[in-house]
Amino acid sequence: MDLNPNQKYRPYSGGREFLNLQRERSDVFHIAVKPVSSPNRMKTCFIVGAAIVSVSILVAIVVAVTVSIIGPANEPHEHSSLEEKGSTTTSGTPVATTLHSTPGTTATTTQAPSTNGTWNNWGAWTSCGATCGTGYHTRYRTCLRTTPNDPICKGEYVQTSACSVATCPVYGVWTTWSGWAVCDVTCGSGTQQRTRVCQKASLSDLDCVGSSSQSQTCNTWNCPDCSQTCTTGSLNADCTACECTSNNVQGIVLNHANVPLSEASVAHARVPYKTLATTNETGGFTLDTTCDAVEIIITRTGYADVTAVVTGTTVSVQMSLIKYPAIIMNPKSRVRVQGENVTFCCEAFGTPAISSYEWMKDGVLLDDSKYPDGFNLTLNDVTSSDSGQYKCRANSPVGAIYSSSALLTVKQTQSEFCMDAYEEKKIHLPSDCVQDDGTTLYEVGGCAEKTCRGNSNEDGLCGASKKYCCIPSSDEERTVQCDGYTLQVLVVTGCSCGQCSSGDITIQGQVNGLNTGIPLRIGTVYVNGSSVARTTFSGLFSFTVPAGTIRVAITLEDIIFNTLLTTTKLITLGESTKGTVYQRITLLEAAPPITISSDVENTVSMGNDSGMPAVTELVIPPNAFVDASGNPYNGIVKASVNMFDPRNLSSISTAPGSFEFVDAEGETQNLQTFGVIVVDFKDESGNKLNVAGNVTIKMDAALVESADPADPSDVKLWGLDDVTGMWEEIGSMVVETTTRKKRQTLTNYLVGTTPISAFRAINLDYKYGFNLCFFKVSVVDANDIQIDNFNLQMIHMRYPGALYPSTSSEYVTAVQTVSANSFDLQSIWCRSDSWGYIRAYKGSDEYRPGDPDSSGLSATALSRLDYETINDPLGIKSKFLTSTDGPFYDDWGSAYYAPSTENHFRFHEGFAPFPDCTIPDGKPMDPAVAMRRSMMTKNDLGPTLWYPYTHEQYQNNYRVCMIKIVVNGSTDGLSFSVKSIAGVNSGIEDTILGVRQVAVEDGGACVEYKCSGVFPSFQNMINDITQPPTIINDETKIMITPSGRYCTVSWEGEIKSHSSNSGTSNIGGSSHEWLIPDTEEHGVYIYEQTLNYNSIDWTEFRKTTRNMCKEGVKSPGSANPTMNREGPAVIYTCI
Repeated sequence: MDLNPNQKYRPYSGGREFLNLQRERSDVFHIAVKPVSSPNRMKTCFIVGAAIVSVSILVAIVVAVTVSIIGPANEPHEHSSLEEKGSTTTSGTPVATTLHSTPGTTATTTQAPSTNGTWNNWGAWTSCGATCGTGYHTRYRTCLRTTPNDPICKGEYVQTSACSVATCPVYGVWTTWSGWAVCDVTCGSGTQQRTRVCQKASLSDLDCVGSSSQSQTCNTWNCPDCSQTCTTGSLNADCTACECTSNNVQGIVLNHANVPLSEASVAHARVPYKTLATTNETGGFTLDTTCDAVEIIITRTGYADVTAVVTGTTVSVQMSLIKYPAIIMNPKSRVRVQGENVTFCCEAFGTPAISSYEWMKDGVLLDDSKYPDGFNLTLNDVTSSDSGQYKCRANSPVGAIYSSSALLTVKQTQSEFCMDAYEEKKIHLPSDCVQDDGTTLYEVGGCAEKTCRGNSNEDGLCGASKKYCCIPSSDEERTVQCDGYTLQVLVVTGCSCGQCSSGDITIQGQVNGLNTGIPLRIGTVYVNGSSVARTTFSGLFSFTVPAGTIRVAITLEDIIFNTLLTTTKLITLGESTKGTVYQRITLLEAAPPITISSDVENTVSMGNDSGMPAVTELVIPPNAFVDASGNPYNGIVKASVNMFDPRNLSSISTAPGSFEFVDAEGETQNLQTFGVIVVDFKDESGNKLNVAGNVTIKMDAALVESADPADPSDVKLWGLDDVTGMWEEIGSMVVETTTRKKRQTLTNYLVGTTPISAFRAINLDYKYGFNLCFFKVSVVDANDIQIDNFNLQMIHMRYPGALYPSTSSEYVTAVQTVSANSFDLQSIWCRSDSWGYIRAYKGSDEYRPGDPDSSGLSATALSRLDYETINDPLGIKSKFLTSTDGPFYDDWGSAYYAPSTENHFRFHEGFAPFPDCTIPDGKPMDPAVAMRRSMMTKNDLGPTLWYPYTHEQYQNNYRVCMIKIVVNGSTDGLSFSVKSIAGVNSGIEDTILGVRQVAVEDGGACVEYKCSGVFPSFQNMINDITQPPTIINDETKIMITPSGRYCTVSWEGEIKSHSSNSGTSNIGGSSHEWLIPDTEEHGVYIYEQTLNYNSIDWTEFRKTTRNMCKEGVKSPGSANPTMNREGPAVIYTCI
């Protein structure tokens, strides 16, 4: 097993990309900088955004210039100039205007004054986002500008409004299937039936789709035959089997953990209804009349049936737990043009095997003629009425499960898919480029990566082999005035459908202990039950999952040091998740072992380690321990008894699983916990021990009665499935009245028994009757720019009654954590009395919730939800109440189609970063994009690549570089900017390739610069498309300049002795300029990543490098180090 947490699976293969030059397009924001101090030196800064073009549909914003683009030769290509969108209208004094869209809907906007330019008329509304009920649609207008010198329009260019379509049909709802009726024969294969009833809320409801009854074969074994002849032994009295009275077979039945199983039934496989023996407490059984070579069947509640052939005088059988159905392939959202066909795929596994599949559209069962093979649903000649949500249900003899929903969107033409894709997007300009609004932000536009209909030849049966989404299709160059120089910025003016990234998702993270912070060192990482990686000595891990994965159950095991509890965490992803997802995982430290004796009854209290009264008691019967082979053990036992306590937020947040289960109908439901138990037993030598048979778990019934008026017996015992991360019901609890030993008072206890060896974790929970509801969250930086790829945690809380043993006025009932993007649709459990906390974070960065004015909520919503911001934990406190205007919605469609202006929860990054003029969206240009752009513009962009690769042949191992600055003297208001300048081998020597600016922190600063190293030059390919790129090695020149205080260089280390710098000294000057070698020395810090370029999380990549620089180390160390004075490149003295 490779211990490298950054293990990557598919390095960038640039060669194939060079052969597809005309199929895709990227947009580069080119900034020309002409500093006043150097009038003859032209410097450029590239701001990059990927864009790939196929079908071009213009969505105009605030400009009106036609841009020529290159599209794929074999795909349809539509392009209309911005002037063609509507007729001209001249703006005067701002006037509020009511604009009508469809009957029953209105929207209001304000026209811009004439000094700001002239707007065209509003275009047509896009089609309604819903096929029935209420949805949303959008329309646009453009700015009429005949020349680039015409004034730019200001005001609303896009308008979103609610729209009403036909009333949605209401269907009846099937009740749960009844139990199977008695078989109509006792043997020889018969039939049995079960039924269900269609319940209607009103007489106008439509009939349920599907049949009200089902039948299956039963009692398939042979009938007794007294004429049969026995080859061995003699026929028994009831003519069902041959007996050998001289045979005596000893058998043993073990479970998957090698623990003996009692109460398992043994029968002849041909006569399964006639029990021959039942296993005892040690798992043993005796067969005294079974002949040799006879097949027997072993059955036990909760375990899958097992057959074995008797050979000789002994037989050993190992049984596995029943596996309830689990989805391994979810249907994927699809888009289609009217008249096309579409297929959705669904696959599940389970033990026993899946017996049937059903498909639903918008919650209504579809006729099974549409999916004759069960797991594939095919719709032919689709129309707009086929748009909606589709999901499957997989059924087995022991349960059912629904897949996630897939959205089908059907449009009349390809061009419609991206008509409403345009979105606002701002970039940071350098700090001396202040705009009219007093900020350094500049609107450059962008396109929401909505799925669109691309090349139909790329379709696969279960999902497109290539992903198409709305991307920029046209742009306009703008001139921005700065202090003494100008910038040329490209602004997106249109969106179209093109190929976008659909690579695997990389899940990276770090694992640490809750109380000690120690990392999980050399731990094993399991994904859905299979080992995939090891953590490093720092607790880092990395693995990939296929694009479109919705849920990942990750189990982390401390196999070397045994200090952290083995825990399964459920990572929930969105269908739009891509790139790298970062997880910060905290594990509970294993409790110090206590010593007990195996030959007596042991009662262990749990939940009292924090000074609060115990929540539960675990009672272990005498002589119940067995070793790893299932043999009885007698001696001293070291017991580590652990409880994830709901009275402690930190503790319960580290609990395994998701506090959810799947009910008999296949629906995911929520659980409310009273604590999770994990126990571990070892002998005195540290060898693993297990408990055979059942243990007893007791809980004071007053805890449940105090927490909720529900019947205490509703509390169940649940076991965790490590493969799925879901909880399964494994036992009931009943109320028993006993006398407290100390007070001699009668007390009601909830008492349940369970085989604790079968599951790694036991949960005391009850079904609480919440409804699934939907909401959206956004995270923005201090300049209101959207942030993606963060973690969202929802914490369900309760107010305990006076009897609940807690030092707190509230306690946790469930915790959900998902990986999210801003405005992704999220789900949570809502009810009139439910409330809790919502947190947003990424790695160690906690996002600040908005105050009432910046919360994303209306005054009405703030009041309804009792909205409050809190500091411990940092997040939002809110009721979880649904409303027609959000932020919590009862139905998926209302939440999904609600625009970003509707009620939602907003978080903020909490600090104002200095501008990085090369990377407005946090993701740099990769070599493939640079190559395509170079071929189209005939301008070699290879030298401008910010992140070079270290391996010339394979073009992988990308690097981030930082330089360390230390300051003596005053630092208030001090920051440093670092300009990265092309070197002598670049072909564009002295061109500025980017600017980074960082505030001084704790007497120092770590500032990123463009790494020196190899990069591709595409000049040969521009001249001859058949030629490969040329690999060039260049050293970047950097210029460090202080801002905010008067500073001079007082020490500059050894970099001046580098041969390229000729020993030049900067001592005494305010700026510092050198060429930087491509090696880690002289205060330079370099960190490499070997992931696929588009899979790298560049924010985390840069953060790791910055932490190395702050700590003064050459490899990743602490997660959040403070700045020290170790290993600087330059020292400034400031006053």
